[in-house]
Amino acid sequence: MDRPIRYRRDPVAELDSVRALTPEERGVYFTVIELIHVHGGAVEDDERFLADWCNCDVRVWRRIRARLIEFEQLYERDGTLRNERADDEAAATLARRAAARAAGRASGLSRTAGSSEINELAPTPVREDDAADPVPPIARARAEARAQIKAHLQGLDPYEMQELSAALLQAMGYVTTVSPPGPDGGTDILALPDALGAGTPHIRVQVKHRTAPAGREEIAALRGILDPAREAGLFVSTGGFSRHAEEEVRRPGAPVTLIDEDDFIALWVRHQEGVPEAARDRLSMSPVHFLDPARMCRGARHDRNRCGSAAPPGVLSERGTGVSA
Repeated sequence: MDRPIRYRRDPVAELDSVRALTPEERGVYFTVIELIHVHGGAVEDDERFLADWCNCDVRVWRRIRARLIEFEQLYERDGTLRNERADDEAAATLARRAAARAAGRASGLSRTAGSSEINELAPTPVREDDAADPVPPIARARAEARAQIKAHLQGLDPYEMQELSAALLQAMGYVTTVSPPGPDGGTDILALPDALGAGTPHIRVQVKHRTAPAGREEIAALRGILDPAREAGLFVSTGGFSRHAEEEVRRPGAPVTLIDEDDFIALWVRHQEGVPEAARDRLSMSPVHFLDPARMCRGARHDRNRCGSAAPPGVLSERGTGVSA
């Protein structure tokens, strides 16, 4: 069994995704979803094993399995059953684990180097592969900053993320109205290009703050409330988007823009100075400056002797710069 995937359940999205299923099919679907996560993102397509877990006859399992695949709740690959959201959750989990390992390794190397210098001790020996491929300071900073920013965002509740999204839109020049907690008719934020609402397009914003990716049904639901003549949609999902969700956006209809967690961070860095102070206090970042040898070498190809020599400090790229204050 692979390492289980932990995930946040979004009850609204879950209920929307099973609207067309019968109560019997829903029960089986939720059981299989849990098995998929327990088994690290895919469960063996063993009908007896799955029928036993679902507490039903094998013939009943076969019928429901066919229905779940028909409604794109599950799909079969290489003898396993999978789910698109679980795929994205597994990928996100693996990325977070890799980032945490990289940040921990970089932090350990940094602490080791600092202690050696302060105490005038010899550097701690490292493996040959580490010595051959040292982590550059700029890469360490990027990894640590990215991990810290994402951890901070993940600690916010959904309504706080909604408020930050509205503040970002204000910094980008929009006049925003945030829906209060509770039923919102599919619009978390209404963003207008001017205070009177005379200009177009009006932007209806849906914000989903969770680890699970947004699916096709959620994008379609947002498009369903838009007036294509004067409105556009914006979907903010810190859990990213499924492949079907991205395909839905490309279909003909009212335009919808997708913003995932990385996009949100990049936009916040770019427009942070214009963000209202109260919101900036919730997510404050400061730039970090390093020499960027790779960029300096690219810019000095006409003079190879300059590569690796002193040069004006480079600036970290926009995506991932800064640390939460």
